[in-house]
Amino acid sequence: MIAWSKAQARALVAPQVAEIFERDPRPFFQAIFDLVSPQIVFGRVALLGDAAFLVRPHPGAGTTKCAMDAECLADAIVAHGIEAGLALYQRRQGAFGAGLVRQGRSDGSYLTDQLKPREQRRNKDVSWAVDDLMHDHDGRSAQVKRILEESRRV
Repeated sequence: MIAWSKAQARALVAPQVAEIFERDPRPFFQAIFDLVSPQIVFGRVALLGDAAFLVRPHPGAGTTKCAMDAECLADAIVAHGIEAGLALYQRRQGAFGAGLVRQGRSDGSYLTDQLKPREQRRNKDVSWAVDDLMHDHDGRSAQVKRILEESRRV
């Protein structure tokens, strides 16, 4: 079963992921997906964290997003009352969650694009080496901060 799984990894996933899978004596595989919620406030009920938006792990902001959801909700209600606070939470954290999902999809496209023929890949996905990918990963905090700032202008 393990040999079959490793062969499937070589055939189906990006070479970098397949190599990691191949080297692990006890491999595992977990699907990565995301979910955009068009609405996170329903009457007097608000969704927070992964219940509001399921973001791929690429931006590295899952725990941060959950804490920021709670902070935004509390601050909005204190400053504006329940009705207006929930509406503000919907606008701000809806924009923030959607921005993180977009960032995660962009980050993850590098891996999935590796399965495409070279001529169908976007420029950065053709030229990135592992070191370039890791350098880009180091900038995640700045990307999350930018997404947060954009969501506060909504």
